[in-house]
Amino acid sequence: MVINSQVFPHGLPEEFTLIFTLALKRAALGDTIYLFQISDQQGYPQFSVDLNGPDGTLSLRSRGVDPTAEQVSCVFTGEGVEALMDLSWHKVALSVQHGAASLHVDCHSIETKPMEPRGVLPTDGHTLLGLRASDAGPVQMDIQQVVLYCDPSLALQEACCEIPGARVRLATLTHDKEAMDSCRVESITYALFPASSVGY
Repeated sequence: MVINSQVFPHGLPEEFTLIFTLALKRAALGDTIYLFQISDQQGYPQFSVDLNGPDGTLSLRSRGVDPTAEQVSCVFTGEGVEALMDLSWHKVALSVQHGAASLHVDCHSIETKPMEPRGVLPTDGHTLLGLRASDAGPVQMDIQQVVLYCDPSLALQEACCEIPGARVRLATLTHDKEAMDSCRVESITYALFPASSVGY
């Protein structure tokens, strides 16, 4: 748990790419978990990325322009989301743009969904990783990195060389030598949180 103003001193950007490299543990699959959450000072969620194991869905939820109305959201489903439940390492990239959000898993474009405008988020709450929705306890998962870029297009440029098998799948999918070469390109990232293991 980190104070929002330390992570986002100017608030969450209007458009961004949010990247997780993670591996879930078996005990995490039976619950809805908050992979990433920004709360207000009272602890109410204002922005979250939720993974629902039983339903096989990944949801992006945010405070809307009208803070008194229901949150705006979009829900991703399908094989790309279900792959996150196989207990292996995966890279999840969420690209959030004006009016839409896109999901990429292991450098595969999964789905783009419309999303209503988000409201301004408070900077006086907290930013959290890996919480169970049922009791706010820690989720059993390993996290290699959580990175936020202030550019929604960077989800398309992310390489997945550290994910076993992803390099081969990416090259096969694109039939492009650049896909293989991208694994040798060094990049500078700004980690929101260091590598950690949550909920041993």
